[in-house]
Amino acid sequence: MSTPEHQVTVPDTIDSPATKLVYVAITVIETATVSRLHRLLDLSKLTLLPILWSLVDAGFIQRQEGRYVRR
Repeated sequence: MSTPEHQVTVPDTIDSPATKLVYVAITVIETATVSRLHRLLDLSKLTLLPILWSLVDAGFIQRQEGRYVRR
């Protein structure tokens, strides 16, 4: 059985490795809550929240009904 491959291009303006990881995760899984990202990436929620806010502020993702999705 083959697994689907995802090619994700990370914007050049994203410098932080943790921010890149969160961006790629949201791109691949398409929609995510903070809790899901916490379990998937093993990053604390205190680490995730500022990363998510910065991605929202930069226009890379948006928050919809408690979930984060790529724009």
